[in-house]
Formats: sequence, structure tokens, C-alpha cells
Amino acid sequence: MSIDLSGVLVDLLEGAMHTARRLVELQNWAKAASSYTRAAKLMKQYAQSATSSEVKTKRLAEAEKLQAYAEQLRKGKKPGMQSDVTTSADNQTIAGEKGNYIENARGLIRQAKVGWNDIAGLDDVKKFVKESYALSFAKRPEEVGVSKAANLLLYGPPGTGKTLIAAAVSKGLEATFFSCKLSDMLSKYFGESNKLVNAIFELAEQMSPAVVFLDDFESVVSNRDGDSSGVERRVLTEFLTCMDGFESKSSDKLVLVIAATNKPWLIDEAVLSRFGKLAYVGLPDKKAREKIFELLLIKKGYKITGTAEQFADKTAGYSGRGIEQICKELIRNMISKTNPDLLDLVDKGKAALENYTLKMAEISPDDLDNALAQMPPVTNKNDLTKYEKWKNKSV
Repeated sequence: MSIDLSGVLVDLLEGAMHTARRLVELQNWAKAASSYTRAAKLMKQYAQSATSSEVKTKRLAEAEKLQAYAEQLRKGKKPGMQSDVTTSADNQTIAGEKGNYIENARGLIRQAKVGWNDIAGLDDVKKFVKESYALSFAKRPEEVGVSKAANLLLYGPPGTGKTLIAAAVSKGLEATFFSCKLSDMLSKYFGESNKLVNAIFELAEQMSPAVVFLDDFESVVSNRDGDSSGVERRVLTEFLTCMDGFESKSSDKLVLVIAATNKPWLIDEAVLSRFGKLAYVGLPDKKAREKIFELLLIKKGYKITGTAEQFADKTAGYSGRGIEQICKELIRNMISKTNPDLLDLVDKGKAALENYTLKMAEISPDDLDNALAQMPPVTNKNDLTKYEKWKNKSV
């Protein structure tokens, strides 16, 4: 189990500084010196968790100032209050850290390449998002309290296009798209992820309208009965605080939070209540599967025998991502079969490959059958039943 050492150190550091300042006020110089020495040691430890060399350097410099002040007290000198000595440096450090987190948040912005027309179905989701957009910018009658945009939770089996939907929403609203994979944030920004969360919402408000997409949402909401780590609890608390705080603002800024999860049953009621809509994103139906084969094979210039509808009939139970992997396997097998000398050309060098034109052949339903035999669907009937039961329970 991970331990949020940064959070513990901050708590200890704040406690040591509070005690030290109180002892100075009481003019107990010896004990105050000991408390400042302890604060200096904690600040040095805290420096090791910094997200950049600049922040680490500032924290180490602050530790040296705290230790120097402790030595002055220990020698019987009685300078001004430590709060006066360190406030400027503290503020500079905080400002520097804030700038770094804002830049890290800026690095999560992605260019959405799909729009409303790239999503088949899900008309209720589109309607919900467009209404949220309208409520954020339309003028409200003074005597009527109109709720602002609510947040959206997408749930369903893996590979069903939840990320694609979030990106399409962003492009449809001409909004800044922040793509946040929470499991990566927890590992990369261990101990300080909650500060990055705050920076994301601050930047999103500045760049409104904005969509904050929280992928892998269950990574911070699972096992909330005490088994989750301190860092997960801090990150979840920060997200919920930012979501609640922004929803209560009276400004016309739009920051829409869209979360995605493969395991909605791990999310408790308190978290679910923050979302205005829970949208089930299931496996693609026949029409959607047919469209996927058309996009990934036919429209890319590959020829098939039979029809895309026949291919769709054979792939019931597969996710969109699963069909994408199947198409890649079909193309790879076809090229390998029609270009048997390709590996020998590799041994002859780059020039030989550059002078070679790949031969193409049709992809048949039999080729699809062979690929399907090697790549069974990831989601089974029991999984689908579990989603349906949770969906009916949550309605």
C-alpha cells in the first residue's frame, strides 16, 4: 500500500512551525530554537518530494533560513518574529510551485479530433451536454435560480469509446480538453497530485469553456473503506472540492467534468451524487460495428470480399477497441501472406525496402474467422449482466 509521505510531512511541518512561533511569542528561546531546528529538518525532507529542481532548491533554501534562525535563538539573540522573516520566502516558494503546477496542468491539454457526428447514438448524452452548455452561458432571469452545468459519468466495459465521447463533447463545445488519466497522475505526481488537481481547475476556468476528462476514475474511488492510500484520498477529496466549489460559483465560466470508469459499482453514493448524469456506454451494436469496419478497412483503401455487414454479424460481443485490434491483425496477416519475401528484404537493408511496393489482397470472411479464433472478446456475458444490474439499480 502506498503512503502519502508528502502529506504527512506538510502536516508535521505546519505543526512544528506553529509550535515554534508560539514559543517565540512566549519568549522561550531555547525550546523555540529546537522547534525551528525540527522544522528545518522536515523542510529538507519535504524538498525531496518536489516536482522540479527549482522548487527543490527553494525548499532547501528555506530549510537553511529556518536553521539559521534557530541558531540565532540558541545563541541568545532575539530577532523579530519568524513569521516576519519567512513570509516573503514562503510566498515566493508558493508562487513558484503554483506556476510549476499550472504548467503541468497545461501539459494535459489535448487536441480533440472527433466531433458529434463521429459518435453513433447516445442522443441522451449529447442532449445533456448541450443543455449544460446552454445553462452556463444563457442569461438567467433574476428572480429564478437556474442550476449551472452538471457533470457527467460515463461507465461501461473497457474499449467502448468513453474517451472518444469525451473528446467529441469537447470539440462539439469548442472547449479546451484536459485529458487526465488518474492512475498516471497518482504515480507521476506521487504525494502532490492534489496540488495538480487544483491547478487543473484553475487553468480550466481561465480557458473556459473547458472539459476536464477524468479517465480511470475508479483508481481514486475504489476501496474507500480504509484500504485506499492517503494520496488517493487526498486526490479524490481535492477533485470533489473543486467540483463542488465551481458548481456553486455564479460566474458564466463553463468547466464540465466528465469521468469514465469500467467499474461503477466501486463508486459510493457520495461521489455519484456529484454527477448530474450517469451514462452507460455499452458494446457497439451491429450498425456501429459495421461502421467501424467501414472506417478502419474500406475507407482506408483495403478491399474485402463480402460486406461490412457480414463482418459485423461475426463480431457481436466485441468492443470498439477489440474490433480495431482485429482489423490491425487482418491487415498484418494479409500483408504477410501476399509479401512472403518481405523479411528477406529487411536483411538486404533500407534501400531494398524503399524500392519495394507492397502487394495487397482482399480480406475475406474466412480471414476474419481465423483472427477471431485467436482474439476472443474481452467482455463476457457475466460482465454485461453485472453492468445491466448496476444500471437498473442506479436509475
